[in-house]
Amino acid sequence: MFTFYNNESLRKLVVGFGTLFNDMYVGKYNDTGDLIEKNRVPLTYGPKEKFIRRIKEVSTISDVTRSRITLPRMGFEMLGMSYDPTRKINKLTKANGTPVDGGQETGFVGVPYLTNFGLYTFTRNIDEN
Repeated sequence: MFTFYNNESLRKLVVGFGTLFNDMYVGKYNDTGDLIEKNRVPLTYGPKEKFIRRIKEVSTISDVTRSRITLPRMGFEMLGMSYDPTRKINKLTKANGTPVDGGQETGFVGVPYLTNFGLYTFTRNIDEN
């Protein structure tokens, strides 16, 4: 019977995109051009509206306390996916692979999709952006 197989390719794609921007740093310089301070920019996955709502809303701790958010901050989200007919290969083309046990494995080629990501930043000033 047919067994279900999930290689988590969409999750791996999101993690790969996030890894590109994971180690970003913002430096502050003095008038002579020497580095004074170097801060790592945190990166999160989620929609932009989530951060804006968090800044504007009053915290659940008390009525006057607002939650703090560290700036600068980067975020990204997957905006959409669409089929790409320009990279389509014949449906009956087979791809060969070698699994871990050393045997030979054959399967049909994948379907090409375009995935759109959005990357955004929140900063205090234009120099950090």
